[in-house]
Amino acid sequence: MSKSKKVWITGGGSGIGRSIALALAHRGDTVVISGRNAEKLDDVVKEFEASNSGSGELFGLPFDVSREEQIEAITAKLSDKIDGLDIAILSAGVCEYVDNVELESSLFRRVFDANVFGVVNSTQVALPLMKVRQKNCSEKPHLVAISSISTYTGLPRASAYGASKAAVDYFCDSLSIDLGIQGIDVSVIQPGFIDTPMTSQNDFPMPFQMSAEQAAQRIIKAIDSRKRLYRFPKRLLWLMRVPRSIPFIWYRFVAPAMVKNTGRR
Repeated sequence: MSKSKKVWITGGGSGIGRSIALALAHRGDTVVISGRNAEKLDDVVKEFEASNSGSGELFGLPFDVSREEQIEAITAKLSDKIDGLDIAILSAGVCEYVDNVELESSLFRRVFDANVFGVVNSTQVALPLMKVRQKNCSEKPHLVAISSISTYTGLPRASAYGASKAAVDYFCDSLSIDLGIQGIDVSVIQPGFIDTPMTSQNDFPMPFQMSAEQAAQRIIKAIDSRKRLYRFPKRLLWLMRVPRSIPFIWYRFVAPAMVKNTGRR
């Protein structure tokens, strides 16, 4: 992205969203971050302002992506802050694990409300603003969803989280066709294990884990290149390919052993 962009990031109060927001604002973009916690958003804005570096701008607008009734209000507030939208980075999400196959529909509903319907609701906010921007900018608007490399194969305890991210993948794959006709690009980013407040709850080894700042730089580069799908790190992707190449051994022997070692959380 050579020219200054107008960017909206959900889940911008912490983790990957926060790191992307700071990096883009520092390089000159106008960035609006949203999240449920207004104090966290304010902290990110203050951190940027205190740095005295970068020519961009950073604003915070609270928005719970799982709340459909907030769509109209956040759309209006976002329109007041920026004249159209070049890029929407949908980073908000939650993770809850299913232990000992104790299925609770309420758990699945919480995860899907944030991870799936959150993406749908945020897309509903972003698209009208992208179409406004199309009239004044020759470059295509860009919708970016942060998914997970965990969708590459079935993993223990991840039936809620993995399924929600797989739904995001399919939603974006389908949307890329429909929006492509309208001149809007769609990308899916599938990170591995990133050091964020969400992954801090994990009670298992996380191979090739990287910092949120490192992940942000890779994601920004992928966005600049307008990659339709970007999975990283490659070392973890190659590791994830093993179960896909030997599914019988993975699902019959290896993965069940991982469950036994996990126990209750």
